[in-house]
Amino acid sequence: MCLNRQQELVKAYLKNTHPLRLRRTLDQYYYNTLPNTRSRDSGQVVTRNQALQELEPKIITTVDQLWLWVLNGEDGLPDTVVTCFPHVDLGGI
Repeated sequence: MCLNRQQELVKAYLKNTHPLRLRRTLDQYYYNTLPNTRSRDSGQVVTRNQALQELEPKIITTVDQLWLWVLNGEDGLPDTVVTCFPHVDLGGI
């Protein structure tokens, strides 16, 4: 059986002492102690906008491990922003 990169990652961390974290919206992350966030998910800005425009399927937007560094220049003021995030395979889209 040939696994893709994401499947290999899940398999590698499935029983690891540092398991993978579930993908969450910012709201789900903030309210991480709730047993279920379905009622809150429907109130998200993107979800409400999709409902107004009658778009299907309704998709909740998540951000995977976005890292952001703001570097100061010689004058001590921020002059460089560096971002990185995991590889996302869009399946030819």
